[in-house]
Formats: sequence, C-alpha cells, structure tokens
Amino acid sequence: MSYTITRTKVILPRRPRGLVHRQRLINMLDDLLDYRLALIAAPAGYGKTTLLVDFAGQVEYPVCWLALDPLDTDLLRFITYFVAAIHEQFPTFGGPSRSLISNMGSAPIDLERVLRTLINDLYEHVSEHFALVLDDFHLIDHCPDINHFINRFVQEVDENCHLVIASRSLLSLTDLPLMIGRSQVKGLSFEELAFHPDEIQTLYQIKYHREMSPQDADAIARETEGWITGLLLTAETAREGLTGQGQAARAAGIDLYDYLASQVLDQQSPEMQDFMLRSSLLGEFNAPLCQETLGEPPADKSWEDLIGELLQKNLFIQPVDDGGTWTRYHHLFGDFLRQRCQETDPEGARGLLATLIEAFTRRGWWEKAYEACQNLGEETITADFLEQASTPLAHSGRLKLLASWLDELDLDLINNRSRLLAQYAGILITRGDTQHCLQTLNQALEGQSQRGTPVLLGLLLVRRASCHRILGNYQEGLDDALRALEIGVEEQQDEILAAESEREIGLNQHRLGDSQEAKTHLELSRKIYLEKKDQKNAAIVEMDLGSLAINSGNFKEAREYYQQAFLLWEELGNLTQLVGLCNNLGVLDHLTGDY
Repeated sequence: MSYTITRTKVILPRRPRGLVHRQRLINMLDDLLDYRLALIAAPAGYGKTTLLVDFAGQVEYPVCWLALDPLDTDLLRFITYFVAAIHEQFPTFGGPSRSLISNMGSAPIDLERVLRTLINDLYEHVSEHFALVLDDFHLIDHCPDINHFINRFVQEVDENCHLVIASRSLLSLTDLPLMIGRSQVKGLSFEELAFHPDEIQTLYQIKYHREMSPQDADAIARETEGWITGLLLTAETAREGLTGQGQAARAAGIDLYDYLASQVLDQQSPEMQDFMLRSSLLGEFNAPLCQETLGEPPADKSWEDLIGELLQKNLFIQPVDDGGTWTRYHHLFGDFLRQRCQETDPEGARGLLATLIEAFTRRGWWEKAYEACQNLGEETITADFLEQASTPLAHSGRLKLLASWLDELDLDLINNRSRLLAQYAGILITRGDTQHCLQTLNQALEGQSQRGTPVLLGLLLVRRASCHRILGNYQEGLDDALRALEIGVEEQQDEILAAESEREIGLNQHRLGDSQEAKTHLELSRKIYLEKKDQKNAAIVEMDLGSLAINSGNFKEAREYYQQAFLLWEELGNLTQLVGLCNNLGVLDHLTGDY
C-alpha cells in the first residue's frame, strides 16, 4: 500500500504577517540543536508552530517539516510522510527508503528493517547538519509503534540529524529518561514560550501600530501568564487597542472560551472532562484534597493518576510546589473551566464549593475558604464562614485581613451575628471610630439578653467596655467588664472571654484611681493568656502593667514588665511593637536618670 503525498504537509509554512521575532527563543532553539532531540512542549496557543517557522527562516542549515494530523496514526502513512519531509529538502535522499515502503504490501511492518534502511539512507545521502520538525506530535503520541519508531530513530541516527518535536503533551517515549541521562534531549516548555512584557509591547506595536506602556504590558503578562492566544482573543487585556482585536475575533465567530472548549476541553474523554471541570473549582489542588472534596475517583483510577494525566498531556496545568504534588490551572483556563462547570451543572458546582469552604475552614486555610465563598457568591454563607474565622484570625493578629473582608459584607449580616459583630466592633475601635462602635453595640445589646447566648453577650460587653474606656466613661466600662467577667466565670470553657474581661476591668479601675486592684486584674489576664499560649495578647497586657507601674512610680517593676513584653514581641517577630517598646524603655531610662 502506498500514499499520495500532500505537499502542504511537508513544506515549510509561510512566515505569517505580523510575526513577532523573539530572538531569545531563537537563541534557545539554536542551542537545543546540539542535542539529538529537541522538545517544544506547551498547551494549545502558546505559539509553538509560529516560533518554529520563525526559527526555520533564521538558521543557516536546512529545516525539514512534517505537519502531523490524526490520520498519521497509521504507521505506514507516518513513515511515508517522514521520508517525504526529508526528501523535500534533500532530493537525493529517499530512494532505498521509498522502495522499501512501496514493496511492503499488506504484510506487518518490519520496523527494525525500516529503521535500518532509513538511517543508512540518511547516512549515505545527507552529510550536512539539518533539523527535522514534527509539528503537532500530540495528535499521534498515543500510538505505541510510532513512539517506538521515534525512540529508536533518535538514538541510532547519525549526529547530523536533529529531531524537533512540537507537542501539546509531554512525550511518552520509553527511553526518554535514558536519553536525558545521556544528554541527548533538551526542550522548551510553556514557561519559556510565554511572552515577556517587552515582547507584548512589540506585538502590540506590530499588530496595532500603537505604543503600550511597560505598566500595561506587565499587567497583561500577569493576567495571561504570557499565553499569546489568550492575549489576542481576550477583549479586555487592555483598556484600549487590544479591545479592537477582541471585537474582530468575536465578529469572526472566535471567542477565547470557544477556543479553549474546541481545542482543549472537548478533546478529552468524558471522564477527564468531568475531572477538569470539577477540580477547577478547587484552585490549587492535590490528590488528598480531591479525595476530601470530590469523593471517590472513577473506577480503576486514582486522583494521582488523573492529575498525572493532566500533567502528561500538558493541559494548561502546572505544579506550584517543589515536590510537584500541588497543581493549578493556567489562570485563563481555570476561569474558563469554572464558568463552564457552573453553567453546565450549577447545583453540582454550588454543592462542591460549599464542601470546599468547609474543607478549607477545617484546615484553617482562611484565604482559600474566602476565595471559595467569593466564587459561590452567596453572602449568607460568606457571613457564616467569617463568623467561624473571625476569632482565630483576630487571635493570630490578622485583623487587617478580617477587616478587609468584613468591609465587603452587608452590615445587616454582621449585626445579626453576635460573634462577628464583636470582632467588627474591635476593628472599629482600632480605626478610631469609637462613637459609631458604641452606637452599634448599644443596638445589638438591646436584644442580645433575650436571645440566650451568654458567651456572645459577654464578648459584646467587653467591646462596649473598651468603647466606654476610650471615651472616658470609666465607670460604665468597669460595669460592662464586670458583667462580662461574671459570664466568663459561669461559662468556664471560654477563658479568652475571662482574660479580655480581666484586662478591661484592670484598665478601667486604673483610670478610676484604684491601681492595686487594676494590677491584680491585669496580672490575672496575663496569666490566662500565657496559659493559652496567646503571646500577642500576653505581651499587650505586660505593656499595660508596665505603664501602670510607671504611673505608680515603681520604675523597677515597670522595667521588668517591659522586658517580658520585649521577649514576647521578639519571639513573635513584631518589629512595630518592638520599636514602640524601645521608646517606652527610653522614657523609663530618662525617668530613672539613666541617660
């Protein structure tokens, strides 16, 4: 059996208009041709073919070209075109090889004989160095015979032949690790192919005849991760200029998500499509997280298998840790998958996001849980999550992060959740909005006593005690703090409430002139915080005790408290507090005459 050659498959494609010459990649490719096999592996739309066309026009040695298609999975057809691609550049080559192919008939192909004949044919008729490009190799990579052919050819052909394979997926050649060990293989991945900001500027200038600022180029590089097709097809990559390209693309029936659907997602098995869609909602993921949130994997597969297949096929996925166990999708591809998942199975997507929020919350991954809440888009669930997260975030000193999230939440949702309201009140106090905080707490406490939640009532009372103290209402502050302490003692499991209450009692008593009682309550507060290993709040109370000692004229005791606070802040690495404390110690030195 023989095949009629379609010459467009074996001639070098024309250099496209507006091609951006990328010398850094040409230099890299040139270096790759010191090796037997050069691999260019990147997902769809990264400019692999365009780069190789540009490369072929720049180098001095001949470049043979074979544009592969799904029909080339037939081994005889593949070998026929393989020979034809070399013959296109070297007309004296191919006589023995083509003669062998034409005489094969319907008998099984003797690959060893074919390889031997082909390699000898090359040795006898081609003496100069040349490159042979196999473009779109992913279309035939699943064929064992073709992989075996390439595997043997690379290792046995003379050193003047340099095979360049462009593929969306990683190769599955059996001897690839061995060839890497022998320094016969090197390659480029999507990380090298990604457009740099200066290349985006050049592209913009060539295609749109306009200048782009370095800042806009940096922003586009971050958004698209240098993925050139994403840059060209996205209508919103810049405030102006590129939007025209996006409009033209839509007018031609081209859309970024349509491209990703037809070129990537729809090419996968139903099983893999389902995994890609659902795993996209996880953000960064590994096998244990998939097990926890997605449940059991498909029959005869593990989550490790499916993640490995994603990586092997180069499906816009990349490792995000040194061990390679955690992965994520390219930003634009991840956005596409999430939108597709929520469009095709909205209830399933909602349930998975809710499960994900619970999983992240259990692990204390607050930022990831909040991101899942944002993807879900239901404020009630976001408020419920923030109520759970607010206390751990506050105790770990992350009030700014909590405040930024609460600022995005409807105030009614905060006011209806006492624990969340207590933390929000603390944030208002730190912002200096004490009067507003007091009004909010007064309204909340009016109905709180009837709702039968004593611990939350205590938290609100402690916050109001702080407001009263800051506003100079020391007796009111003391009364609230004493009521909160009474609740904390009754609810023995809430020691933090007791610690906060003791501190407020002490601070208000100090303002009312009872320094001895103030010291007793502050030391009780410090003791609880230290027992709970809450170093941050323990350090704050140490500083309160130091100030109290100075005001009482006990400078030696003040220094001891400040030194204990210094050790705690130093252990926590809080430079801001250390600077303030050094200032306090300087004042103390001045008061004691230690200049």
